[in-house]
Amino acid sequence: MADDSDRLSREVADALRQAHAEELERLPRRRRGWTLTDPRPSSPSQVMIAGGVLLVARLFGVYTLLGLGALAPTLAQIGLIILIIGFVTWLIRPPRREMYWRGRRIELEPSPSLSHRLYRLLYRDA
Repeated sequence: MADDSDRLSREVADALRQAHAEELERLPRRRRGWTLTDPRPSSPSQVMIAGGVLLVARLFGVYTLLGLGALAPTLAQIGLIILIIGFVTWLIRPPRREMYWRGRRIELEPSPSLSHRLYRLLYRDA
């Protein structure tokens, strides 16, 4: 029994040495708990909704009710710009490149075009 446990511990030590496990201790550990989240929207529709909300708030006078009446035209212009950006990026979104092989879905590599790289830069779920 003791020989088996000694042999097992030697084999584990040899396996760890061959796998260079001591290098793992030198690597920085990831912090657990709160990490920074990705602030990018996940789709152009979220951007269009944000721009639309700013425009509709101007139309219904919400800014005046909140005491932001002087900022209403500026916020409406920002909303319009955001809405246009969302629409344009919706137009350039890359198509899903997926196919099925043996009943499994396979996602192909994304297109390397400039517009698709821009889309992946702006949105996190691209």
